[in-house]
Amino acid sequence: MSDAERRQFGRTPVEMAVIATGKNGRRFAGLARDLSLDGVFICCNTEHAREGMKLSLLMTHNVPKMVRVEAQGVVKRITPGGLGVHFSTIGAAELKHIYHLLMDYALVEG
Repeated sequence: MSDAERRQFGRTPVEMAVIATGKNGRRFAGLARDLSLDGVFICCNTEHAREGMKLSLLMTHNVPKMVRVEAQGVVKRITPGGLGVHFSTIGAAELKHIYHLLMDYALVEG
């Protein structure tokens, strides 16, 4: 079964700044390429990443207003271009922000 088939929610292309911090303090700064209600793909340097690594995520989006989303996640996939991260802990307010961002992007793309 492919990653896409295992996903509970579809991914939507986005552009959001992301800072991911590992439990060891290592930071990965990058750009979210796609987002769903249960995870994100972050384009970043993956040199020190490993599958199963736990991350604290800070994602920001400035259009049409500043949105700040904080979540905890686990690295599920590493590619030469970035990290696939599944949200392990995310608050209701953050999910609401993500939902509205996804709807906004769907309107633009559709």
